[in-house]
Amino acid sequence: MVDCNFMDCLGGMPPAFAHLRVKTNQRMIIDETVLKRTNGRMQFSSIFIDGTLVIPASSFTRVKHLTIEADSVIVNSGAGGHRELLSRRRRETVNVSNGGLIIGTEDDPIPCDVTITIKLTGDKFSKSYGAFPGSIPIGAKALGGMGGVQMFGCQIYRTWTTLKTTVSSGNTITVNDDVSALRWKIGDKIALATTDYEHRHTEYFTITGLNGENIILDKNIKWKHIGTEDGFATIRGQRQLIQAAEVVLLSRNIKIDGFDGADGKVGGRVLITSIIDEKNGHKYLRTGFGQFSFVEFRGMGQFGYNNFDDLRAQLLFYGVNTAADPTTGRPESFVKGCAFHEGFHTAIAAMFDTDGLVIDNNSVFGCVDSAIRTDSKKVTITNNVVGNIYQFQLWENYVEQTVNTNFADDQMPAGIMTEETNDVIISFNRVAGVDGSCYSGHGEQCGADEVGGRV
Repeated sequence: MVDCNFMDCLGGMPPAFAHLRVKTNQRMIIDETVLKRTNGRMQFSSIFIDGTLVIPASSFTRVKHLTIEADSVIVNSGAGGHRELLSRRRRETVNVSNGGLIIGTEDDPIPCDVTITIKLTGDKFSKSYGAFPGSIPIGAKALGGMGGVQMFGCQIYRTWTTLKTTVSSGNTITVNDDVSALRWKIGDKIALATTDYEHRHTEYFTITGLNGENIILDKNIKWKHIGTEDGFATIRGQRQLIQAAEVVLLSRNIKIDGFDGADGKVGGRVLITSIIDEKNGHKYLRTGFGQFSFVEFRGMGQFGYNNFDDLRAQLLFYGVNTAADPTTGRPESFVKGCAFHEGFHTAIAAMFDTDGLVIDNNSVFGCVDSAIRTDSKKVTITNNVVGNIYQFQLWENYVEQTVNTNFADDQMPAGIMTEETNDVIISFNRVAGVDGSCYSGHGEQCGADEVGGRV
């Protein structure tokens, strides 16, 4: 694979709204020269990544923002580029993992004063990409595919806190942390979780001022939200619980935005999957992987696509081996520190043998159907905060506009849905408001020695 900067790879700057294709043998780098030339805005029809497209942190010395607009960004591991294998007589199986989109790295994440936005600008009429054998449809407004996606944004020291003083009006709240020291800043979006029995009383604001534990909001509060000063509950005279409202940061400096053209239903989607492709008797194992660290997902997911073989969640891992494999160069897959809001489907889904995925420290507010869902084994779901989760027929005015609809009370969402697996790790999560249950799954099975010999 040959390293080349964006314009050298293409022989110049392509016109606006052209297709962009990264060839199998290219490692195309969007560097400082391109950012200056485009003033931080690049518009394409679609992007096809058969090689590797890299946006390194080192590119942002002067221009501190980059927006990439495209209907879809398809990461396709480029099996057709292995000509030396096609010429061999002996039939072989090869791992193909060079196709990838890299934005920052774990050791060198995108700096906190930089903003990168990928806007999936299509709508319900945009071109839809089908399924490879044994896999699922890619669809329209998609980012991902059978290659790797790695995104590392600015690390937020703490992504949520709790309300300190009870409020029911005004535009200032006091919380239990000095959030400016946690890398919260003016202009960030936050959610103020409900503390009553109606999750629709969750409220959303933009920060207009910060002063220690005080946050100034862009508009007045409508509903009562309980703070820690009034939110203590004692169980059986011993254990104390704090029932204060969560205050959740929803902004990150790497953003995937599918809101344009969504029309309240058809947002973008991120898909990570793997397939076995066969050409001329050779088998190509095209292994997808995903590393998402402090990434914001807004306007993502595609409403109504609920079938197991076409589940269009905001971020879907489907049939992915999540473990690192040094022999092929595949890294571990995970979702850490990300924020999901204004979504139209499940935020994070680990399905069809996506065993061992780590889902940690994420925030999910305002989505349709279960916030986090898995049917796979040994998935770790820890330290996430979830709220304002809708049953799909109660989303906006769906019932009023649908003829002869029956309420699907057997398809209620959960904050964390694990009914389809018996082997999952769930700990230290918070769920603050769902049309269904906070958690839906199976309890831990006890052995004879744990129940006094009675099973």
